[in-house]
Amino acid sequence: MSMVCRIFYPTRVLTGCALCLWLGLLAGCSSDDQIKPLKPLRIATGTWEPFVGEDLVRNGPMAEMMSTILVDLGYVPEFQYYDWRMVEKHLETGYPGLAFPMIKSEERMAKGFKFSEPMHTFDYVLFYLKDRADEFNSIKSLQDLMNSGFKIGRIRGYARLREIASKENYIDISSEAEGFALLGSNADAADGKQIDFLLESRSVGLATLASEAVASDRDDFMYLGQNGREQLISQVSLRVMVSPKVDPDLLPKINKAIEHNKDFFDSLRARVRSHSRDTAWLSAPDGEIIWGYPDSTGDAASIMIVRNSRVLINQWGSSYTGETDYETRPSGTDRSRVKLLSGPTRGKVVWVEDRFITLEH
Repeated sequence: MSMVCRIFYPTRVLTGCALCLWLGLLAGCSSDDQIKPLKPLRIATGTWEPFVGEDLVRNGPMAEMMSTILVDLGYVPEFQYYDWRMVEKHLETGYPGLAFPMIKSEERMAKGFKFSEPMHTFDYVLFYLKDRADEFNSIKSLQDLMNSGFKIGRIRGYARLREIASKENYIDISSEAEGFALLGSNADAADGKQIDFLLESRSVGLATLASEAVASDRDDFMYLGQNGREQLISQVSLRVMVSPKVDPDLLPKINKAIEHNKDFFDSLRARVRSHSRDTAWLSAPDGEIIWGYPDSTGDAASIMIVRNSRVLINQWGSSYTGETDYETRPSGTDRSRVKLLSGPTRGKVVWVEDRFITLEH
């Protein structure tokens, strides 16, 4: 009997210890100190390189700012990309409830939208065709422009300039590329569009001109205020826009997170950069120089091009189109028109010898 008791006694002790351990673990799991998973939150945005875009590293620096803000508040963002004109439509319904990067305007505030403190500030400028520079020299202020009758191309969903708020001054367009094409031709017979200026962020506009999205030479365009007259450049802040349907207590928390991460956001602002989809490479044997020419046949080169430069093909040379006499043409003289997408002369349009071009696959 005594032996039986000695056998069961340790068993009851172990059972009791196990029970205490289980209760302890249960208490730990229900503790307020337990790490909880971040809650997903859908955020509305749109492609606007180099600030934000699905093809950019981590969706771009502005998206990194938004992620940092929401992680501080216990959320993980799920970026939903819309056409810019649809962002506001969705926020009106409350789903999604937040959007970025957005411009604060009286029109939007009248609809009940709330705005955070600035995340980033950029230059809102008016691009135009360089050949028309003399025509626009008389414009000394945005008030002058508003009263001039000139038309401004505005991408649908973009905020208008604060100084030129009237809808009568604007014509809606679909993209930066369409805007620069309309400036280049100054007319679209099919749609009846005619614009004198394109409203865009300076960074976005210059990046677009240096990319394959625009076939024209980047130096064919300028923006008001580029050579002085800084009063023609508008400093505009980008913010988080909050739906009227969202709990108003969320906005002060967003502002606190923006202030808390100020130094980190400064580093992200410095990393604003564009993304290119390249089509070809320029390469040459050792000892040979790749020259860029202003035309298809002249002997005087205009620039020396860095090896392994990326390019957009604007116009294939006659050796590819069949418009040449193979019996008489000098070897290696056929040229194609390309736009440089990398290197110190990025954005320039020149003619290069076909033998240097290697298409990407």
